[in-house]
Amino acid sequence: RAKALLQQLPPQDCDERYCPGLAEEERKQLRAFSARRRREALGQGLACPVPAPCHGCPCRKCGRRLNQGDPGVSASHLGGHLWHPSCFCCHFCHQPLVDLIYFQQDGRIYCGRHHAELFRPRCASCDQV
Repeated sequence: RAKALLQQLPPQDCDERYCPGLAEEERKQLRAFSARRRREALGQGLACPVPAPCHGCPCRKCGRRLNQGDPGVSASHLGGHLWHPSCFCCHFCHQPLVDLIYFQQDGRIYCGRHHAELFRPRCASCDQV
């Protein structure tokens, strides 16, 4: 799990301490980039039983119905929709994000790694954005 978390949310994407080679201006840009992502796109998908009012509602990803009491995932930053746990995953790498943080962009769910790559290229050598 720890390895998956490091892959999904590389520490160098949000903490300048992991990027020792940055100039001061680059550090400022990284801080601003990280703060904007946290403010605008960060959320947590929470596992919960499907409540009675949502019985028969479609999963936001696959469209299959969710039944009362079945496991579901809610994401408050995405309009209160529900997903099957296996459907709540990164749009790019399809890694599950249940009970983890996610980033949203244009209604799609991303792990931290792939959300950052929407805005900045990643260095193949050092893995920094």
